[in-house]
Amino acid sequence: MERLLTEFVQVLRGAHIDVGPAQSADAARALTLTGVTDRDRTRRVLAATLLKDQDQRPTFDACFDRYFQTGAAEHEQEGESPPPPANRPDPESADSATEQEGGGGGLARALETGDTAALEARLARAMNEARVAEARHWTQTGVMTQRVRQALNLEAVDDLLRRRREQGQSAERLARARAAFDRRIRGRVEQRVRMQAETQAWTFRDRILRQTPLSALDRRDQARMRELVQRLARRLAARHGRRRRRRRRGRLDAPRTVRQSMRYGGVPFRPVWKGRRRDRARVVVLCDVSQSVRGQAAVLLPFVHALQGVLPEVHSWVFASEPVDVTALFLHHAPERAMTEALARYGNGSTDYGGTLERFDAATQRLIQRQTTVVILGDGRNNYGPTGLESLERIAGRAREVIWLNPEPERSWGTGDSEMPAYARRCDEVLRCRTLRDLEWAVAELLRRAG
Repeated sequence: MERLLTEFVQVLRGAHIDVGPAQSADAARALTLTGVTDRDRTRRVLAATLLKDQDQRPTFDACFDRYFQTGAAEHEQEGESPPPPANRPDPESADSATEQEGGGGGLARALETGDTAALEARLARAMNEARVAEARHWTQTGVMTQRVRQALNLEAVDDLLRRRREQGQSAERLARARAAFDRRIRGRVEQRVRMQAETQAWTFRDRILRQTPLSALDRRDQARMRELVQRLARRLAARHGRRRRRRRRGRLDAPRTVRQSMRYGGVPFRPVWKGRRRDRARVVVLCDVSQSVRGQAAVLLPFVHALQGVLPEVHSWVFASEPVDVTALFLHHAPERAMTEALARYGNGSTDYGGTLERFDAATQRLIQRQTTVVILGDGRNNYGPTGLESLERIAGRAREVIWLNPEPERSWGTGDSEMPAYARRCDEVLRCRTLRDLEWAVAELLRRAG
């Protein structure tokens, strides 16, 4: 059961469903109590213990149906009905099976009587013995199938069939069952190898996407990138949420805890924690959506808004030549749709950092205060226009801190029309966010600072 659960968790992770050690442990304890004989009950138990978001239930069900297939379902896929189980084998086959019990007699009896449970148990043991779960490419299907056949000792069943035919005994029933079981072996191995190969391919593609420049992504990668962004955001939210819960209660107030314990005979039954006064964190994002950084903007804002459960208050602004507050747009629409509309409405025109920073400073006099973290995404290329450094200095003076995310490599800062070195001196930190991996690290740093 432990190996079965481990492999199924790997399949879920390959399908972009995050399952942690705690969920796996809960599922293992639940299956110990309920068993795995009832397919529907097993599905419900695993869904209840492994899923964090019920929106992922359709994907979970698809993975479950692919991984846990009953013998009846496989026979139906082969276009035949499963042989009916029998409480007793035919006398004719029983004698022969008994003679061969040390070889393939037990398997032969299960084949002839249609004992699906026994066949499934033997097949599962054989696949474990053959280490089918270690396959990483579809080209290993043939090798793994042969290993499973050897582990099942099908040669003994073939020898039994040959002897029956030589002795003039009826072997038709066993031959049909043997052929159907062989098809089941091939199908089961192909299914397992395919799932393992897909999991490896998904993991490899995710790793490549995280290292690919965001500006270089094509349309085929956009949907995949959105899934990856949501998964990374959930992971960061879970990690940072636990940290915030630990911090929220403050330090132990030892004197008050001792005094409180007097009513319980000196036992510190109810610890008293020092209260912590914390200003409500606020994040204001100013995002360049001009053509040069459109790809990075399309990932950053959905990423930040996916962390709403961690960041108590997020305000989003976009600009090309004019700053626009799009917070309401993100409140009423999904992040991806909101970003698409923001790019279509406000992503035209040449970049004007000087005018943008000046108008942004004037419009956020009350919004940006000492508890506010300002995040600016842009390449700092201003088409040789006014820089707006004075406005940026005023913004930094009011804010808790200003973090600038630049999608260009550092060697490009200050070249051509880039004013990045001057902007960097007015910011608390400048981070590169050329790839999703860079962006993930930058957002994690933002959470640490704003939390």
